[in-house]
Amino acid sequence: MKKLLIAASTIGILAVLSACSQQTKDKASETVEAAKTDIAANTSQVAKEAESAAQSAAETTKNAVQAAADTTSEVAKEVGARADAATNPNSAESQVPEEQKY
Repeated sequence: MKKLLIAASTIGILAVLSACSQQTKDKASETVEAAKTDIAANTSQVAKEAESAAQSAAETTKNAVQAAADTTSEVAKEVGARADAATNPNSAESQVPEEQKY
């Protein structure tokens, strides 16, 4: 009888441990799945933010290059006008009195 009671107790304890173990495995599996979902969502968000930052940087660079090109064009026109005035004594600019220039 004692052996039967010990065997039944042992089987009961093993069943409880097995159930606990299964619950632990299930919880661990759920945790892993939740972590995978979070990582996927965060990775997607980081990728979107990186793409947005890259587009912003490209737009800023484009605007800076355009501004530099515009400034260079204006300076080139100014230099060209001064060169014309210096080489052509009959230009309108050369006929303006010196104190009225610029």
